[in-house]
Amino acid sequence: MNTSRKTRIVADGIARYAAYQDTPQKVSGTPEEIAWVEWQMTYPQWVNMVRAEQRQLFDRLNNLID
Repeated sequence: MNTSRKTRIVADGIARYAAYQDTPQKVSGTPEEIAWVEWQMTYPQWVNMVRAEQRQLFDRLNNLID
């Protein structure tokens, strides 16, 4: 698998994880949760990295001066 493909997979994982985090955690079975769970099942080796990258990206965006 080439690096561009890996980048798309990770970016998709970050987007799915961010969407899942935006949903109420008391509600299960949302489309966002399902998409995130499916991604995790497909790419389990990258789950921890995606979670860390999403947190870092969130922090960087949160600290931008408007």
